[in-house]
This record gives sequence, C-alpha cells and structure tokens, in this order.
Amino acid sequence: MTLSMTNHRFPTLGKTIRYAFDVCGVLPRKRCEPDGLMEEDKKRMQKRLERLANEEGRLTENCGAAIEELGSIISATLASPKLTLWLGEVSMDLFDVYNAVIRTEGTYLTERDTVRWFCRTHAVPRLVVSVRKHLLRFNVMSEGLLTPPEADWYLPTVTDEKTTWPLEKAMHWAYAVCDTNQTNFHYPGKNTRSARPECPEQTQNLENAGSWRTGRRTPSWNSLHWNFSRSFERLASVPDAKHRREIPEKLRANVLHVLFVARLSTDICRSISDTYGPAFLSQLVSQYQQHDAWLAPEIARLQECLQGHLSTLAGRTGDTNRLWWELSEPYWKWFADRLLAAERGQDWHRAGD
Repeated sequence: MTLSMTNHRFPTLGKTIRYAFDVCGVLPRKRCEPDGLMEEDKKRMQKRLERLANEEGRLTENCGAAIEELGSIISATLASPKLTLWLGEVSMDLFDVYNAVIRTEGTYLTERDTVRWFCRTHAVPRLVVSVRKHLLRFNVMSEGLLTPPEADWYLPTVTDEKTTWPLEKAMHWAYAVCDTNQTNFHYPGKNTRSARPECPEQTQNLENAGSWRTGRRTPSWNSLHWNFSRSFERLASVPDAKHRREIPEKLRANVLHVLFVARLSTDICRSISDTYGPAFLSQLVSQYQQHDAWLAPEIARLQECLQGHLSTLAGRTGDTNRLWWELSEPYWKWFADRLLAAERGQDWHRAGD
C-alpha cells in the first residue's frame, strides 16, 4: 500500500496526541466537572494540544512533552506505578507504530478510511502484543490486582441487540466486590422511592453513575475518579451499620485501576462505533480476541520458562521485578524477528516454527 508521500491522508501526529488526551479523559468535558486542575493548567494544555494539532512549533519535541504530561496526570490518580508504566508503554508502542506508518506509507483513501485501514492492519495486532508484553516485563501480576471475572472484560460485547461497554462491566464488578449495590454505593441508605433527597451531591453522583453504567454517556476520568473516591468516603462514614462498608485502601485503588482501563477502552470503542458502526467494532474485537488466542500459548511457555530461572536467581538478587524485565527481553527481540518474517508473507503466529 506504499504510495507517494504527497498522497498522505493520515491524521497528523498532533491530532493523535490530542485524541489521546481526549480518550484518556483527563481534561474536563463539562465546565462544572471536578478535576483537581488549576484553570491556568487547563488553558495551557488546551493551547499546547491546539498547536500540536495544527503542527505548529517543534512537533517532535512538543509531542514528547505532551506525552510526558499526559503520563504525569494519569499517574497522579493511579496508585500502582507498574500499571502506569504498563499503560504508558502500550501507548508509546502504538504511537511509534503510527509514527512509522505515516513516514513510510501513503494512501489515496480519505482520512476516515485511512484510520479504518490502520486499525485493522497495524493497531490491533500491535496492541495485542504490547498488552501481553508489558504486563510481563513490568511484572504487573505481582500487584495481585483483582479484575472482573470475564476474561475479556476490557473489551465491549457487541450483539445485534446492544453493545455492553467495558465501563458497565467494570462498574457492575466494582459494586459486587465492595459487597453493595449501585444505589447504596453512591448514596448509602437512600430510599430509592423517596421524593426529596437529603444530599444533592450524593443524588447527583448516583444519577451520574446510572447514566455511565447504562452507556448513555461516557464520563471524563476526572469525573469518574472523583465520584467513586467520594463514594468510598461516604460509604465508610454512614452511621447506619447496615449500609456502611469499610473498603480497604488497596481495594479502593484496585477498583480505580479497573475503572480507568474500562473507561479508556469504552471511550475508544465508542468513538470507533460512532464513526464506523457497530459491525466494524465487532470485527476489531473479534480480531483482537483471535490474535490474543494465538499469542496465549506463547506467553504461557515463556512464563513457564522464566519461572524456573526466577526461582533460582531471585534468591540471589532479591530483585524479581528487574529479573522479569531482563529475562524476558531476549524473547521479545526474537518475537520481533518473527513478526518481521510474518510481514514478508508468513503466517504471523507461526513464523519461525
């Protein structure tokens, strides 16, 4: 599909960075949303993103600075450094692939159809590998994070009747793991039939949660984080022991981690569905699941191999995290060679067999 560079119809790098800020939900979507950001910070970020989208100034340098700032904003709301690193590396992998493609590929397609082609040809295959790869490299499993029981909870479930978004799955799980329900979590002790609510804030939190869970709209991350954080506090302080729940700090952080990933996936997938239709979204989900199923045996063999080395070496150094990184690195270099062979015409998951 390589054509003249003058025929590029790819969104600019600046636009992709602005899109990343948007789907991560770190900038408020409504003026009244609580976000913890100073007004001057918001204006500065908006101005930087606008300049990036217009490709003004030093593009590469400004893109790098914007990505670092996005990572800093996210890490301030997530308690697990490993999870933050994982998210950052997966994002950078996708950005690097996109950057390489726009430098080497050209297309006569419209920008809309070019993005559609990129998703199928490059984004999904790379995303599958990056998610698995960096979970291992950063030893995220050692965090002992709980997740919803469905294996693909972070992907939407698309049927002819409806689309169930990851955020709905995550919120349903969050209430269950906190041993409560949606109403009691956001408004402990509320009588759902009462005509005159006593607490406007909790009433609004409950209404927002209902809107988000049913998919009527997707919140910014700031709003979602604030709502659940405030609800945790209220849930622990309600006088009625029947409705009170003391949620441990580790579980609170765990819930917020799951919600962040689910909200991010929901926002991206909804934009795909709105632009290209539910059928195309369903194709991408199926493609992701198929590639992930192909990769799973590889990952299982790698983990089994590394565990033997880790049990021996960890006792000497005590730095298991570093060992996961160093011992897995040769494998991923070899795997990259296999992907290169696949690009030359071999079946990507069998290359090198």
